[in-house]
Amino acid sequence: MSPLFDGIYSVLDDIPNFRMLIGGKWRGAKVGSQFDVHTPIDGSVIARAQMASLMDVDSAVTAAKRKQRNKGPAGDRAHRHLQLRSRIAGSAQGRVRQGSTA
Repeated sequence: MSPLFDGIYSVLDDIPNFRMLIGGKWRGAKVGSQFDVHTPIDGSVIARAQMASLMDVDSAVTAAKRKQRNKGPAGDRAHRHLQLRSRIAGSAQGRVRQGSTA
């Protein structure tokens, strides 16, 4: 698994306790509040997740805005991704028509 997911959760009493990803780091809620995640099968608790406070939301928005300024407008990035996707798809179709898979 990617190192990005290191620290995504810890296990307490055999139940995974998931953290939030804010500013590229997995962390618990600043207020420390969590909620139980229940399975619809029998209603048992299968995990716990963080209950974000307004401070957590503010931290997430600030981190996202900072990241966005460093990477350029999201619309421009999305447009470049779509162009690249189209070129890759066109290249793959051309190879299939020619009978090549390499």
